[in-house]
Amino acid sequence: MTQATEAPTTGRAANRVRKRQEYIDTAIRIVLNGGLEALTMQALAREMGAAVGTAYTYFASKSALVAELQVLAIGRLTSTYKEAAPRWQDDMGRLDAKGKAEAGLTLLVEFSVRAPKALRDDFFLQQLLLTDGGRSIMAEDQATVLEAANEWVTIIEDRLAEAVSAGVLDKSTKGRRAAKFAATINGISLFNNLPEGTVDDLDGLTRSLMVDLLVSWGADAKRLTRSASKAEAAAEKSKLSAPALV
Repeated sequence: MTQATEAPTTGRAANRVRKRQEYIDTAIRIVLNGGLEALTMQALAREMGAAVGTAYTYFASKSALVAELQVLAIGRLTSTYKEAAPRWQDDMGRLDAKGKAEAGLTLLVEFSVRAPKALRDDFFLQQLLLTDGGRSIMAEDQATVLEAANEWVTIIEDRLAEAVSAGVLDKSTKGRRAAKFAATINGISLFNNLPEGTVDDLDGLTRSLMVDLLVSWGADAKRLTRSASKAEAAAEKSKLSAPALV
């Protein structure tokens, strides 16, 4: 179940908050069962047993509604990563400063490997930012989603900066590293939309591809491969878990 913003528990305002949450949960269910094409304000109102005009009192448009679903999904992915990464790093054993910086990178990759399966619904919703092409979300609503997604860019930038400071990555190829990292990981993650097994060992391919990218920026191949193996073992020991969206 998605989490609503904290609000009064009684009175008309609280009832509206609860009803709005019901609309959000119903919209998520429609999207997950039938795709974005199935989500219309008419379909949402029908599922809620309400007039179409009533649905519009909660969301100005389908675009605004889809944007809100994406923001919620991105928030859940971000909070899950922030909870999992320190726990996984603890399970990687004793690490020096350089090892911790390497772990920061390989754990981020490991989360990206596991999120499409462990948080499938959230991952699908956030991917729409890249795959929808503006068909369902207007530019003004995309801006809201991009603002939420920017937290991921900040996380990537922080991990890369830590790696440079620790001597894991060199300083000469800093230009647009975060964008390249995000583009690479998001690009290969699209293969998760294919039937399972279409790409042989997609998880291993993802880890290897990201190691190659980081090595091209100065990382030591042997050390980073070892860190990636430890990250995989730690994540396997303490798997991702998140409540279902609906």
